[in-house]
Amino acid sequence: MVDQGMRKLRDRENEHQIIKQFQKGEPMMVTVRTAGAKQVLIWCGHVSQGLCDESSAGEALRTFTVIVHRFLALAPVRERATMHRMRTLAIGDIHGCSTALRKLLDEVQPGKDDIVVTLGDYVDRGPGSKAAMEMVLELERTTQLKPLTGNHEILFTEAAAGRLPVENWLAVGGRETMASYTGGDSWDMQAVPKEHLEFLNERCLRYWDAEKHFFVHANVNAVLTLEEQPDDWLFWTRFENSYPHVSGKMMICGHTAQKEGLPVIRPQAICIDTWAYGGGWLTCMDVGAGTFLQTNEAGEKRQLSIEELRVPTMGAMTQPLAPGE
Repeated sequence: MVDQGMRKLRDRENEHQIIKQFQKGEPMMVTVRTAGAKQVLIWCGHVSQGLCDESSAGEALRTFTVIVHRFLALAPVRERATMHRMRTLAIGDIHGCSTALRKLLDEVQPGKDDIVVTLGDYVDRGPGSKAAMEMVLELERTTQLKPLTGNHEILFTEAAAGRLPVENWLAVGGRETMASYTGGDSWDMQAVPKEHLEFLNERCLRYWDAEKHFFVHANVNAVLTLEEQPDDWLFWTRFENSYPHVSGKMMICGHTAQKEGLPVIRPQAICIDTWAYGGGWLTCMDVGAGTFLQTNEAGEKRQLSIEELRVPTMGAMTQPLAPGE
Protein backbone atom coordinates (compact mmCIF):
# COMPACT_ATOMS: atom_id res chain seq x y z
CA MET A 1 0.00 0.00 0.00
CA VAL A 2 2.98 2.28 0.40
CA ASP A 3 5.44 2.71 -2.46
CA GLN A 4 8.79 1.07 -1.89
CA GLY A 5 10.49 4.44 -2.13
CA MET A 6 8.35 5.81 0.68
CA ARG A 7 9.49 3.13 3.11
CA LYS A 8 12.82 4.91 3.16
CA LEU A 9 11.13 7.82 4.86
CA ARG A 10 11.38 5.87 8.12
CA ASP A 11 15.03 6.75 8.00
CA ARG A 12 15.45 10.13 9.71
CA GLU A 13 18.50 10.97 7.65
CA ASN A 14 16.50 10.56 4.44
CA GLU A 15 13.72 12.70 5.87
CA HIS A 16 16.14 15.54 6.55
CA GLN A 17 17.49 15.21 3.02
CA ILE A 18 14.01 15.59 1.54
CA ILE A 19 13.38 18.69 3.63
CA LYS A 20 16.67 20.18 2.43
CA GLN A 21 15.64 19.51 -1.16
CA PHE A 22 12.33 21.27 -0.54
CA GLN A 23 14.16 24.27 0.95
CA LYS A 24 16.49 24.50 -2.04
CA GLY A 25 13.62 24.12 -4.50
CA GLU A 26 15.29 21.12 -6.14
CA PRO A 27 13.09 19.13 -8.58
CA MET A 28 11.83 15.94 -6.98
CA MET A 29 8.76 13.73 -6.84
CA VAL A 30 7.50 11.76 -3.85
CA THR A 31 4.33 9.65 -3.95
CA VAL A 32 2.26 7.94 -1.24
CA ARG A 33 -0.41 5.45 -2.30
CA THR A 34 -3.14 4.57 0.21
CA ALA A 35 -5.42 1.52 0.37
CA GLY A 36 -7.98 3.44 -1.67
CA ALA A 37 -5.41 4.08 -4.40
CA LYS A 38 -5.37 7.80 -3.58
CA GLN A 39 -2.07 9.65 -3.75
CA VAL A 40 -0.15 12.55 -2.34
CA LEU A 41 2.21 14.05 -4.89
CA ILE A 42 4.93 16.65 -4.36
CA TRP A 43 6.58 17.83 -7.55
CA CYS A 44 9.05 20.72 -7.86
CA GLY A 45 7.80 22.38 -4.70
CA HIS A 46 4.05 22.25 -5.50
CA VAL A 47 1.40 20.19 -3.75
CA SER A 48 -0.99 18.89 -6.41
CA GLN A 49 -3.15 16.78 -4.09
CA GLY A 50 -3.02 16.56 -0.31
CA LEU A 51 -4.44 13.52 1.49
CA CYS A 52 -3.18 12.49 4.92
CA ASP A 53 -5.00 9.28 5.76
CA GLU A 54 -2.78 7.97 8.55
CA SER A 55 -4.81 4.84 9.26
CA SER A 56 -4.50 3.47 5.74
CA ALA A 57 -0.90 4.34 5.04
CA GLY A 58 0.74 3.61 8.37
CA GLU A 59 3.96 4.89 9.78
CA ALA A 60 5.50 6.00 6.48
CA LEU A 61 2.53 8.20 5.67
CA ARG A 62 2.58 9.70 9.16
CA THR A 63 6.20 10.62 8.62
CA PHE A 64 5.34 12.01 5.21
CA THR A 65 2.55 14.12 6.74
CA VAL A 66 5.11 15.78 9.00
CA ILE A 67 7.28 16.55 5.99
CA VAL A 68 4.35 18.03 4.07
CA HIS A 69 3.48 20.30 6.99
CA ARG A 70 7.07 21.44 7.28
CA PHE A 71 7.25 22.07 3.55
CA LEU A 72 4.06 24.11 3.51
CA ALA A 73 5.38 26.23 6.37
CA LEU A 74 8.42 27.03 4.23
CA ALA A 75 6.64 27.51 0.91
CA PRO A 76 6.41 31.10 -0.37
CA VAL A 77 2.94 32.66 -0.33
CA ARG A 78 2.93 32.95 -4.12
CA GLU A 79 3.59 29.18 -4.50
CA ARG A 80 0.83 28.28 -2.09
CA ALA A 81 -1.54 30.56 -3.97
CA THR A 82 -1.38 28.19 -6.91
CA MET A 83 -3.41 25.72 -4.84
CA HIS A 84 -6.21 28.18 -4.05
CA ARG A 85 -9.65 28.49 -5.61
CA MET A 86 -10.61 31.23 -7.96
CA ARG A 87 -10.94 34.54 -6.17
CA THR A 88 -13.59 37.18 -5.76
CA LEU A 89 -11.80 40.53 -5.74
CA ALA A 90 -13.51 43.83 -4.97
CA ILE A 91 -11.79 47.07 -6.00
CA GLY A 92 -12.84 50.34 -4.39
CA ASP A 93 -13.30 53.80 -5.90
CA ILE A 94 -10.49 54.40 -8.42
CA HIS A 95 -11.25 58.07 -9.18
CA GLY A 96 -8.74 58.41 -11.99
CA CYS A 97 -5.81 57.10 -9.93
CA SER A 98 -4.31 55.10 -12.76
CA THR A 99 -0.85 54.75 -11.17
CA ALA A 100 -2.33 53.17 -8.05
CA LEU A 101 -4.57 50.92 -10.17
CA ARG A 102 -1.67 49.75 -12.35
CA LYS A 103 0.37 48.90 -9.23
CA LEU A 104 -2.60 47.12 -7.67
CA LEU A 105 -3.25 44.95 -10.74
CA ASP A 106 0.45 44.11 -11.05
CA GLU A 107 0.42 42.91 -7.44
CA VAL A 108 -2.91 41.05 -7.45
CA GLN A 109 -2.55 39.63 -10.98
CA PRO A 110 -6.24 38.78 -11.52
CA GLY A 111 -6.77 35.88 -13.92
CA LYS A 112 -9.43 34.66 -16.28
CA ASP A 113 -11.23 32.68 -13.56
CA ASP A 114 -11.21 35.47 -10.97
CA ILE A 115 -14.39 37.47 -10.38
CA VAL A 116 -13.39 41.13 -10.18
CA VAL A 117 -16.06 43.50 -8.84
CA THR A 118 -15.21 47.14 -9.47
CA LEU A 119 -17.36 49.29 -7.21
CA GLY A 120 -17.68 52.30 -9.51
CA ASP A 121 -16.29 55.84 -9.62
CA TYR A 122 -13.63 55.03 -12.19
CA VAL A 123 -13.38 58.68 -13.26
CA ASP A 124 -13.12 62.22 -11.82
CA ARG A 125 -10.87 63.90 -9.27
CA GLY A 126 -7.65 61.97 -10.00
CA PRO A 127 -5.33 62.74 -12.95
CA GLY A 128 -5.65 59.51 -14.97
CA SER A 129 -9.31 58.77 -15.71
CA LYS A 130 -8.66 57.85 -19.34
CA ALA A 131 -5.89 55.39 -18.41
CA ALA A 132 -7.98 53.97 -15.57
CA MET A 133 -10.86 53.35 -17.98
CA GLU A 134 -8.52 51.52 -20.36
CA MET A 135 -7.39 49.25 -17.53
CA VAL A 136 -10.97 48.49 -16.50
CA LEU A 137 -11.79 47.57 -20.11
CA GLU A 138 -8.77 45.27 -20.13
CA LEU A 139 -10.14 43.59 -16.98
CA GLU A 140 -13.38 43.03 -18.87
CA ARG A 141 -11.41 41.11 -21.51
CA THR A 142 -9.21 39.10 -19.15
CA THR A 143 -11.28 38.39 -16.01
CA GLN A 144 -14.85 37.73 -14.91
CA LEU A 145 -15.47 41.45 -14.46
CA LYS A 146 -18.58 42.73 -12.65
CA PRO A 147 -18.36 46.52 -13.16
CA LEU A 148 -20.69 48.62 -11.04
CA THR A 149 -21.93 52.12 -11.82
CA GLY A 150 -20.89 54.87 -9.44
CA ASN A 151 -22.39 58.32 -9.01
CA HIS A 152 -19.48 59.89 -10.92
CA GLU A 153 -20.22 57.71 -13.94
CA ILE A 154 -23.80 58.99 -13.79
CA LEU A 155 -22.59 62.59 -13.76
CA PHE A 156 -20.13 61.92 -16.60
CA THR A 157 -22.61 60.22 -18.89
CA GLU A 158 -25.44 62.66 -18.13
CA ALA A 159 -23.17 65.59 -18.98
CA ALA A 160 -21.99 63.83 -22.14
CA ALA A 161 -25.60 63.31 -23.23
CA GLY A 162 -26.57 66.92 -22.54
CA ARG A 163 -28.97 66.01 -19.73
CA LEU A 164 -26.83 67.71 -17.04
CA PRO A 165 -25.21 71.15 -17.20
CA VAL A 166 -21.54 70.54 -17.93
CA GLU A 167 -20.38 72.86 -15.15
CA ASN A 168 -22.21 70.72 -12.58
CA TRP A 169 -19.99 67.79 -13.52
CA LEU A 170 -16.78 69.75 -14.03
CA ALA A 171 -17.07 71.18 -10.51
CA VAL A 172 -16.95 67.73 -8.83
CA GLY A 173 -13.98 66.20 -10.63
CA GLY A 174 -15.05 66.28 -14.25
CA ARG A 175 -12.43 68.90 -15.08
CA GLU A 176 -9.64 66.41 -14.29
CA THR A 177 -11.39 63.73 -16.31
CA MET A 178 -11.74 65.99 -19.34
CA ALA A 179 -8.08 66.98 -19.09
CA SER A 180 -7.04 63.32 -19.13
CA TYR A 181 -8.83 62.91 -22.48
CA THR A 182 -7.97 66.22 -24.14
CA GLY A 183 -4.59 66.99 -22.62
CA GLY A 184 -5.77 70.44 -21.60
CA ASP A 185 -8.68 72.48 -20.25
CA SER A 186 -10.95 72.24 -23.27
CA TRP A 187 -14.40 70.67 -23.24
CA ASP A 188 -14.48 68.17 -26.09
CA MET A 189 -16.58 65.03 -25.70
CA GLN A 190 -15.33 63.90 -29.10
CA ALA A 191 -12.04 63.14 -27.35
CA VAL A 192 -13.74 60.46 -25.24
CA PRO A 193 -13.57 57.09 -27.05
CA LYS A 194 -16.96 55.72 -27.99
CA GLU A 195 -15.99 52.43 -26.32
CA HIS A 196 -15.65 54.18 -22.95
CA LEU A 197 -19.11 55.71 -23.07
CA GLU A 198 -20.67 52.48 -24.33
CA PHE A 199 -19.12 50.61 -21.42
CA LEU A 200 -20.43 53.10 -18.87
CA ASN A 201 -23.88 53.38 -20.43
CA GLU A 202 -24.53 49.78 -21.41
CA ARG A 203 -22.40 47.31 -19.47
CA CYS A 204 -22.05 48.66 -15.95
CA LEU A 205 -24.31 47.13 -13.29
CA ARG A 206 -26.47 48.59 -10.53
CA TYR A 207 -25.29 45.88 -8.10
CA TRP A 208 -23.86 42.39 -8.05
CA ASP A 209 -25.26 39.66 -5.81
CA ALA A 210 -23.24 36.65 -4.59
CA GLU A 211 -23.91 33.77 -2.22
CA LYS A 212 -22.83 35.44 1.03
CA HIS A 213 -22.17 39.02 -0.06
CA PHE A 214 -23.65 41.67 -2.27
CA PHE A 215 -21.79 44.55 -3.88
CA VAL A 216 -23.07 48.09 -4.45
CA HIS A 217 -21.45 51.43 -5.08
CA ALA A 218 -22.83 53.38 -2.13
CA ASN A 219 -25.45 51.72 0.10
CA VAL A 220 -28.85 50.00 0.22
CA ASN A 221 -32.15 50.47 1.97
CA ALA A 222 -32.09 47.54 4.38
CA VAL A 223 -35.73 46.49 4.00
CA LEU A 224 -35.84 46.46 0.19
CA THR A 225 -34.52 43.70 -2.07
CA LEU A 226 -31.65 44.59 -4.37
CA GLU A 227 -34.03 44.69 -7.33
CA GLU A 228 -36.18 47.27 -5.51
CA GLN A 229 -33.36 49.65 -4.53
CA PRO A 230 -33.83 53.27 -5.67
CA ASP A 231 -31.00 55.26 -7.20
CA ASP A 232 -30.53 57.54 -4.23
CA TRP A 233 -29.55 54.57 -2.06
CA LEU A 234 -27.43 52.67 -4.56
CA PHE A 235 -25.42 55.66 -5.80
CA TRP A 236 -25.63 58.54 -3.33
CA THR A 237 -26.32 57.45 0.28
CA ARG A 238 -23.34 57.50 2.61
CA PHE A 239 -21.98 54.48 4.48
CA GLU A 240 -22.87 55.93 7.89
CA ASN A 241 -26.51 55.16 7.09
CA SER A 242 -26.02 51.44 6.58
CA TYR A 243 -28.01 48.79 8.43
CA PRO A 244 -28.19 44.97 8.29
CA HIS A 245 -29.88 44.01 5.03
CA VAL A 246 -33.01 41.85 4.93
CA SER A 247 -31.09 39.24 2.91
CA GLY A 248 -28.72 38.58 5.81
CA LYS A 249 -25.75 39.02 3.47
CA MET A 250 -22.68 41.20 3.97
CA MET A 251 -22.63 44.41 1.93
CA ILE A 252 -19.37 45.49 0.29
CA CYS A 253 -19.40 49.07 -0.98
CA GLY A 254 -17.42 52.20 -1.72
CA HIS A 255 -18.54 55.83 -2.25
CA THR A 256 -17.90 57.19 1.27
CA ALA A 257 -14.22 58.13 1.35
CA GLN A 258 -12.44 56.87 4.46
CA LYS A 259 -9.81 59.57 4.84
CA GLU A 260 -7.78 57.55 7.33
CA GLY A 261 -7.00 55.27 4.39
CA LEU A 262 -8.41 52.15 6.05
CA PRO A 263 -11.44 50.03 5.12
CA VAL A 264 -14.28 50.21 7.63
CA ILE A 265 -15.59 46.89 8.94
CA ARG A 266 -19.06 46.60 10.42
CA PRO A 267 -20.88 43.38 11.33
CA GLN A 268 -23.10 43.80 8.25
CA ALA A 269 -21.02 45.92 5.86
CA ILE A 270 -17.53 46.76 4.63
CA CYS A 271 -16.58 50.04 2.94
CA ILE A 272 -13.41 50.01 0.82
CA ASP A 273 -13.35 53.56 -0.57
CA THR A 274 -10.07 54.62 1.03
CA TRP A 275 -9.58 58.05 -0.59
CA ALA A 276 -7.20 57.10 -3.38
CA TYR A 277 -7.42 60.49 -5.08
CA GLY A 278 -6.90 62.49 -1.86
CA GLY A 279 -3.58 61.04 -0.77
CA GLY A 280 -5.03 57.82 0.62
CA TRP A 281 -5.04 54.31 -0.83
CA LEU A 282 -6.77 52.27 -3.51
CA THR A 283 -8.07 49.07 -1.93
CA CYS A 284 -8.60 45.58 -3.33
CA MET A 285 -10.37 43.09 -1.07
CA ASP A 286 -9.93 39.35 -1.54
CA VAL A 287 -13.39 38.50 -0.27
CA GLY A 288 -12.79 34.80 0.37
CA ALA A 289 -9.49 35.33 2.17
CA GLY A 290 -10.64 38.37 4.13
CA THR A 291 -7.53 40.33 3.16
CA PHE A 292 -6.87 43.74 1.64
CA LEU A 293 -4.12 44.91 -0.68
CA GLN A 294 -3.68 48.66 -0.94
CA THR A 295 -1.65 50.79 -3.35
CA ASN A 296 -1.29 54.53 -3.84
CA GLU A 297 -0.27 57.09 -6.43
CA ALA A 298 3.29 57.06 -5.06
CA GLY A 299 3.61 53.40 -6.10
CA GLU A 300 3.60 52.09 -2.53
CA LYS A 301 1.71 49.04 -1.31
CA ARG A 302 0.59 47.49 1.96
CA GLN A 303 -1.49 44.53 3.11
CA LEU A 304 -4.14 44.27 5.82
CA SER A 305 -6.63 41.71 7.11
CA ILE A 306 -10.14 41.89 8.46
CA GLU A 307 -8.83 40.73 11.85
CA GLU A 308 -6.48 43.72 12.02
CA LEU A 309 -9.25 46.17 11.16
CA ARG A 310 -12.18 44.74 13.08
CA VAL A 311 -13.08 46.85 16.11
CA PRO A 312 -15.83 46.52 18.76
CA THR A 313 -19.04 48.14 17.57
CA MET A 314 -20.32 49.65 20.82
CA GLY A 315 -23.76 51.06 20.19
CA ALA A 316 -23.68 50.13 16.51
CA MET A 317 -26.89 50.81 14.61
CA THR A 318 -28.82 47.61 14.08
CA GLN A 319 -32.35 48.67 13.18
CA PRO A 320 -33.24 48.95 9.46
CA LEU A 321 -34.82 51.96 7.90
CA ALA A 322 -38.35 51.85 6.66
CA PRO A 323 -38.90 52.76 3.00
CA GLY A 324 -38.79 56.50 2.45
CA GLU A 325 -36.98 57.40 5.67
